[in-house]
Amino acid sequence: MADPFQISVENCFQGSPIPFILNFWTTPPDPNAVPPVAGTPKDISGWTFFFTWKKNYSDPDSAALYKKDWTVTTGTNGSTTFTIPSASTINVPAKVITFWDVKTIQTVGTDPATTLNGTIYLNPAITQRLIPS
Repeated sequence: MADPFQISVENCFQGSPIPFILNFWTTPPDPNAVPPVAGTPKDISGWTFFFTWKKNYSDPDSAALYKKDWTVTTGTNGSTTFTIPSASTINVPAKVITFWDVKTIQTVGTDPATTLNGTIYLNPAITQRLIPS
C-alpha cells in the first residue's frame, strides 16, 4: 500500500526552481461533493517548518542539497509556500532519486515531527546553450 504522505516530485529539470505549496486542513475539501465543498483550512499560525533535501537518508543535515527553516505568521489560510532555487538544482545529478522531508513544530517548545516526505527525480536539461545560435 502506498504511503499517502509520500510525495514524488517528478518532471523537474536540473537548473530549474522547484516550487512547493503546503496546504493543511481542519476539514479537507470533498472532491466528490456536489456542489464541491471547499474545506476548512487549518490555522498554522506560529508553526515552524524544516525542509531538508538529501542525496541519501543517512547524510548529515550539513551535507543537504538544500534546507530551509521558516516560521509562519498569521493570515495564511492553512497554506505556506517555498521554492528550491535553481542554484540548488543545477549540480544535482539527473535521473537519480533524491529524498526530502518537512518537519513541523506546531506547538512552541515541542520536538519537530515529520509531516510530509518524498522523493525528487530531476530530468537532465538537454539544451546547454545560453544564447540563441
